[in-house]
Amino acid sequence: MKKILVLVLMVIFSYAVNAAVEGGAELIGWAYEATGNPSGVVIVTYNYTSLLPYIPDENRLDLFYWENDTKTWRALNAVLNVEANTLTIEESEFPKIYVLGIKNETEVVCTDEDGDGFAVEGGECGPVDCDDSNANINPDAEEICNNIDDNCNGEVDEGVKNTYYLDNDNDGFGNPEVTIEACDAPEGYVEDNTDCDDSNANINPDAEEVCNGVDDNCDGVIDDVDEDNDGVNDCTEDKCLGTIEEAAWKRLIVRHYADIDNDGVFETRKRIFGPIVDSGITLVDTYGCSCSQILEHLPGRNRGQYAFGCSRGVINAWIKQKAWWTK
Repeated sequence: MKKILVLVLMVIFSYAVNAAVEGGAELIGWAYEATGNPSGVVIVTYNYTSLLPYIPDENRLDLFYWENDTKTWRALNAVLNVEANTLTIEESEFPKIYVLGIKNETEVVCTDEDGDGFAVEGGECGPVDCDDSNANINPDAEEICNNIDDNCNGEVDEGVKNTYYLDNDNDGFGNPEVTIEACDAPEGYVEDNTDCDDSNANINPDAEEVCNGVDDNCDGVIDDVDEDNDGVNDCTEDKCLGTIEEAAWKRLIVRHYADIDNDGVFETRKRIFGPIVDSGITLVDTYGCSCSQILEHLPGRNRGQYAFGCSRGVINAWIKQKAWWTK
């Protein structure tokens, strides 16, 4: 008996569906089933996205139920709420509800005015062209620094901007701590970032270092001045600014010293008539002073030493800075 009943129901349902689709309607599926509702209103949640093709104006969805007594489809009064994804069905009693509709087979239109292969519609037309008047702007374009979203990803000049540095003192050198990202340098900004004091135009990598307790040339060293190139700092250690180049000594005798070839190293003779050799004593040891300059501080005329070089005793006294050197 049950098998016969099931067979009869299947035949009836098939007949109902066939009758409904004669005009092109398509059975989508059932949306809700209930035996009644005293209030007369039922809220039904549905999948809006899957039903879109069957909603003619995106504000209406036709719902029906099969009335077996009359063998006809009966329409339900329903209100579609797209935002809430719900249907409000104004019926107090109803059997199983079916969703019927005509699927729109509209032709897909893709607009590509600039001929770059990308359309403005998106969806079935592919990635959206954000500027269909310019073939150089599309989702496949390379982003360049031009204040335009070239690749249509919603960002402008991402990853291609240059870094510029504030040049507050207008000396052409920028502050590495104050930056801006842009395609071109804004006013007051430069590409360089090597200024160590952006409040003073006299302090920058091109400035001349002077003895003033300031790192004028931004090399990380204060007062690194050696104008006479003797290897001794003029600001702190050099006692003979402007080292005098030694004259060619007529005769450099044993255990006397002078930098006769001006290489920064004192020469001497270790034995009578022996060769002139480097002594190992340098201008750094003598605070940047040559033999002639040392003798200028030595009391007396010292004619012999001017002729034959500074004695070892004078050199040692100068290196140890004996009291006489200040006279």
